[in-house]
Amino acid sequence: WVYPTTPTSANDMIFTQGAPGVYSPFNVYILGTTVRIYISTNGTSWNIASNSTSSNSVQINAWNHIALVRNGTTIGLYINGVADNTYAVSTTAFFTPTRETSIGARAGEEYFPGYISNVRLVIGTAVYTSAFTPPTSPLTAVTNTKLLTCQSNRFVDNSASAHTITPAGDASVSAFGPFL
Repeated sequence: WVYPTTPTSANDMIFTQGAPGVYSPFNVYILGTTVRIYISTNGTSWNIASNSTSSNSVQINAWNHIALVRNGTTIGLYINGVADNTYAVSTTAFFTPTRETSIGARAGEEYFPGYISNVRLVIGTAVYTSAFTPPTSPLTAVTNTKLLTCQSNRFVDNSASAHTITPAGDASVSAFGPFL
């Protein structure tokens, strides 16, 4: 869930992996009021969905549910439960545990202006494969959940992986969320 407080004028990251200048598996961000994604399957270029723009806009000063789902050789983008765009892929290599994963920024820059809640990374299971009603309660650790965070009263990974969450910049925990 994301709650942008202003239309963005730069690549304000929601979720990313890797450092600036690195062709990481994927980056999800908002530019203006559209969701954009970069995906690299070869590590040397943004070869899928490069600078793709969502058809549906996110609302400013409102909670928006965003899901990026890989199902076989297709990646689907969903905004508020509505299928937005799909992209064909020929590899399953997206998440690399040894790379830095960031929520709300990318390697200390490109900060997201707003709130982020209930971030879940699932590897090996396509959680959404068609239009759906966004959840009305906090997310749970479904099968193959590798990260579940931004849903507690502290910085914690609620998945079985129990990754260490390190806040940066002015990140803070807030009771404000999509389920209140």
